[in-house]
Amino acid sequence: MANTQVTLTRTVTFTTAFEPLVARIKGGERITTGEASSPFDLDCSLSRDPNYNGDEPDEGLMFRWGCWQETDKTGCNPTYPSTEAVLTVDPSALTAGKAYSFSCYVTKAEFDGEVHSSVTVDVTENNPPLISLALLQSKDGSYRPRRDIEIRANVRGDDISEMSWEDVGGGLDGLGEDEFTEFKDVTQTDAETTLTTSEVTRSSKPYTVRFGQYYSLLKINNATLEAGSQYSVQFSALNGEDTGSSTIDFQVLGKVTGCQFEFGGDDTYVDTASDVMYTVQSCSADEDKVLTYQAFAQVSLEDGQNSLRLLGQTSEMPELQVDHDVYDKVKSKIEAGDTVPFKVGVRVCYQLTKVCADFTKDVTYAHQPLTAEDIDDKKEEINDLKNEGRPVEGLKTANSAQKASADLSTEAARKRRAAISFDQTLLELQKELLILAAGDQSNYDGYPGDVLSMVDAAMDVPIPAYQREEIRGILDAQRNVLQSAKDLDDRLPQETIDGVRQQLEDAKIAFPDSVFFTENREILGLLSKCMGKNLATGERISSYGDDILITIEATLNIDPIMIPKGDGSITFKGGDDVRNRYDTSWEGCGCEECVGVLVEFFIYRGQDYVAGESHDSDVIGMQFVNPCTGDPMEVRDLYDPATISIPFSSPWPSTTRPVCSYYNDTNMEWSQDGVQTVVDGMDVRCETNHTTEYVIDFVIEDGAVAEPTPTTSTRGDDMTTLEDDDDDDDDDQIPGLTALLGMGIGVIVGIVVGAIVVLAIIVILIVVVLKNVNKPKMMVSPVVKA
Repeated sequence: MANTQVTLTRTVTFTTAFEPLVARIKGGERITTGEASSPFDLDCSLSRDPNYNGDEPDEGLMFRWGCWQETDKTGCNPTYPSTEAVLTVDPSALTAGKAYSFSCYVTKAEFDGEVHSSVTVDVTENNPPLISLALLQSKDGSYRPRRDIEIRANVRGDDISEMSWEDVGGGLDGLGEDEFTEFKDVTQTDAETTLTTSEVTRSSKPYTVRFGQYYSLLKINNATLEAGSQYSVQFSALNGEDTGSSTIDFQVLGKVTGCQFEFGGDDTYVDTASDVMYTVQSCSADEDKVLTYQAFAQVSLEDGQNSLRLLGQTSEMPELQVDHDVYDKVKSKIEAGDTVPFKVGVRVCYQLTKVCADFTKDVTYAHQPLTAEDIDDKKEEINDLKNEGRPVEGLKTANSAQKASADLSTEAARKRRAAISFDQTLLELQKELLILAAGDQSNYDGYPGDVLSMVDAAMDVPIPAYQREEIRGILDAQRNVLQSAKDLDDRLPQETIDGVRQQLEDAKIAFPDSVFFTENREILGLLSKCMGKNLATGERISSYGDDILITIEATLNIDPIMIPKGDGSITFKGGDDVRNRYDTSWEGCGCEECVGVLVEFFIYRGQDYVAGESHDSDVIGMQFVNPCTGDPMEVRDLYDPATISIPFSSPWPSTTRPVCSYYNDTNMEWSQDGVQTVVDGMDVRCETNHTTEYVIDFVIEDGAVAEPTPTTSTRGDDMTTLEDDDDDDDDDQIPGLTALLGMGIGVIVGIVVGAIVVLAIIVILIVVVLKNVNKPKMMVSPVVKA
């Protein structure tokens, strides 16, 4: 057979957006110092080239400093001719009562001109505190809408007191007032008391202020802010009797407005597994900024929430062609043949800032199942795509055709995303195309929308229809896809996260419980990395299922993290050692404003078999993650332990006690080394010096069940001491035996049979005891499981 060479040609049109340099000085826009104060640094190292992607600091940036005395409108003396990123200022060279403007100018060879950032220094007499302000999770002083704002103030002085925040730019009504601001004192002297209170829920007030010994943290609820607005806040403190202050500005980026779009030619979608067209027009946006467009479908859930699913790839063109995926979430809500209203929409974003706005319209869905002839046509189309080397397109088409042909009309089928009947030829094509597509790195090298599209295509393969070994191959392919998805700048959409987690739950049915956890820890870890992107401090994202729960929260380790469970909550709290290690910024790693860590939780629902052992509680996995890289952090040898508190809804047997264990990756077994168990009412608290997976089991209390022990009993009637007596021949007989013989044969037989029965019972008890003693235990300590 002659070889056939297939040549594929693709034409791609794209726009390269070149971002300008950013100049930025740490610490705020206005600070106070005194003639008697110590020298301080103005640090311009936050300046950056947004187009630079290197791991090392950008050596191409060039700096110069300038100074202007604002009070008298004259130049400064000295003139500060530094060309370094950091300028040291000696307040003794400045004049009290004057204000000075220090500017950092930044340029780079391939850019025209300079950009600059300025800070005003107010000089007073004496020695006010030196205050430095930092906008957390922002590299350029701007935030996307719907994100909470956090500002950290670091204070330097000998006798710090009376710290306060004030709105000086307008728009933050009530900041600093008790009615609108929740205050938390977490100074060293009050830290223990504060952290043991039950007031750990998020504040309902628009502002939260925490005060430490030498810092303060202000959190502004995003509901208080308006897109496209500029804000300015001031922080003040006393050092002894001298007042110091610092001011910082930030902005909430604007969004596109006024967009309208047409959907499929009219407002009715008849599902035939065919593509749908979206045409967007009339958007009001900044003329010099590039826009991107992406379609989505939105379905109302029973709890009143909305389920939104992004569809297809992001495009710079306002005409979008969306495939049959618009049908998936709608069909899962209705019986076949029904008609249901839902929403379709377009997400329009500024390409550089990634600030997006959603525009929706109501449409009506009507299901028109594919005929057998339609399915055969789809199979032919899919095979053509496979042979042409286009596995991703073939996979999407196969997924759409499978869903259009399968019977999803029962509640159980909808819940598990599993059909009653599948087309076997399509099943084989789906598996084959997924493995081909996932193994080809070129499918991930395009726009990030390509990666998201691959994740969605992979999770739409109906895992419950395959055998275990086939499922392993599908999960391996999903693992490859998530490896690429974890490098995206943004987290995966919630709908996609839930879909991948549900696919794992579907796969779990086919696996022995004892191996599923071990084989799929990596894919769960990759999914968590895709979930935890760009979380603001205190923000949480979760994906709940029947068997697997994943929660990730960005935290400063000040307040406990609480995960609802039944009528209570599973609670994690870091001790002083955790706070001292990780309640810090991550300067020098590309995320200078990152503070604290990400904390990941996996919960495998109750009494699962994990690593070959059954357990009496959920299996709880805990992991700290570097907010800069997303990589897990090894946490060991804490001198002040972290705690996990797990509530139980009913009392455990009085003869048992709870024991906390962790999974030892090295030995691949459960152990209690480095873990203490504390019982507090109906809560069990595991105190640990490291992070991994934890469980609670109930073991029999020592002495609660006594093991049988051999006992010996003697009676005088049956045993006598023989003495030599040559004078009495009758004494040569044993008295007990003579008496026994005198009782008759029937009595003797009865006694012998009874003795045999008693002996058999003793032998059985000994065998049972020995089997329990030698049975392998999950626990390292010598305890017997209830």
